Amino acid sequence: MGVLCVLFNAPAPAQSMQVAADPESPALRCLTPARDTMRELEYPREAWVNRLGGRVALELEFFKPDAAPNVLVKESIGDSVFEVTVKRFVAHYRVPCMAAGEAPVRLQQEFVFVPDERRIVQWFAPADAKAAQRNLQVSRCLTAPSEAPEYPDRAPRRDESGTVLLRVSFLDGPTASGVEVLFEPGSRLLAETAREHAVKYRLPCFVEGPVEAVVAYAFRLEGAGRIRFENTDLKTPVAAAANLSQHPASFDFGTMGCPFDVRFGLRQPALPNQIGEVGASDPARRPFLEWLSRLSLRTTQRQLKELIGQAMTVSVPCGKLQL
Repeated sequence: MGVLCVLFNAPAPAQSMQVAADPESPALRCLTPARDTMRELEYPREAWVNRLGGRVALELEFFKPDAAPNVLVKESIGDSVFEVTVKRFVAHYRVPCMAAGEAPVRLQQEFVFVPDERRIVQWFAPADAKAAQRNLQVSRCLTAPSEAPEYPDRAPRRDESGTVLLRVSFLDGPTASGVEVLFEPGSRLLAETAREHAVKYRLPCFVEGPVEAVVAYAFRLEGAGRIRFENTDLKTPVAAAANLSQHPASFDFGTMGCPFDVRFGLRQPALPNQIGEVGASDPARRPFLEWLSRLSLRTTQRQLKELIGQAMTVSVPCGKLQL
């Protein structure tokens, strides 16, 4: 990891919690093909030969778990071949976890065709059309237990520490109906301690469900060397990325209001990374932010169990990134 992290001594045994609404609805998590296994979308050859670029934004409406979605084109810029290409691509999508009689699932997705030498198609992950509003409601309403979790007595003797990531679910009321462990630092004891605490979260106000939130519990040992992120520039996470071959990049930051800063919260491989803009937002950055959310970093298991759930500010310079 190099300069991605530094070591320091914690003054006392400690645990901390971070909570965020879950941007992925159940429909998104069961969507097939899954985001990370979707085949590459082929750039139309004639459009690429003529150096034509374009962008297509869709709304997908699913009525049955085993049927293709109805497709509504919200915006289409460029040659009509791009619209035909993406419609053919999303015709393979299914939402197999839909229950009989369930209200239609509505997802949104956007594709950007960049006519460079590698024929790159930048596509955003599908998004639940209601997710943004629901997540805002959850973040305002979710109530944490009044008492902090206890650091298990046996954990220090076993030298057990690190971060536990959980997903807390609310189906039909204010009481948590389920807790799923998304990542644990090689310690079932810490994972169970976090799970027993997380089940006490409450959602006292009504939010259209099902509702889910991601909770990170960071357990630290007294005197232990802690690994943490430091703010850095873009070269550092790019150099540390483990999956660049699966996620090619072609970005011109001169079109994105450079220089600018982003917050990079590591959640891979459990979840997409949390990526946010620092200061004013620029819609032109969206393909780049989506790309950052897919990056996993080369780490040892010890580094990963400390770094997951942490965030750093990444400075993005002017120039181009082509990988």
